[in-house]
Amino acid sequence: MGLPEIIVLIGLRGSGKSSVARELGAMLRRDVVDLDDVTARELGAESAGDGLREHGEPAFREAEARALEAALARTGIVLARGGGTPTHAVSAALLREAQVSGRAYLIYLQASVETLVARLAETDSSARPSLTGKAMPDEVAELHAVRDPVYAGMVQSIVAVDGQSLDDTVSAVLNAVPRDSI
Repeated sequence: MGLPEIIVLIGLRGSGKSSVARELGAMLRRDVVDLDDVTARELGAESAGDGLREHGEPAFREAEARALEAALARTGIVLARGGGTPTHAVSAALLREAQVSGRAYLIYLQASVETLVARLAETDSSARPSLTGKAMPDEVAELHAVRDPVYAGMVQSIVAVDGQSLDDTVSAVLNAVPRDSI
């Protein structure tokens, strides 16, 4: 199909990165790499949340950068990137390098604060510790204000997920991905 070697999904927690990556990987017959899962293994933790709690954010981000570097060395994958990955300079540089080289195509799954809060309210909040020490709605609003412009400035495509089903979002992502030769 002439798709990019690596399709990278970016977004805040609750935007659907992992779910969309699984569906997209199945459709494209590609391996799916969930950076949170790989980072947890890198830290010897049960989950990304446990790794963050047990090791702290600086160590978590270092492990995440190592996991990202290994993932970006692969081909033919869909990568669901952790929400805070671009907050670490090494990870941001790795993503930029893969993008500039043409190996990776970055897509931002953009959701409003309201959508993120509603989705996260339906999940186990103990799975991920707070990054700011604030209540979930306040934390989401704060992280969205900081990260939304960063994400939007680093990707080739933005897919709005508000009000969209998983199937609709996957279709929009597929339509956003360039095909060199069909």
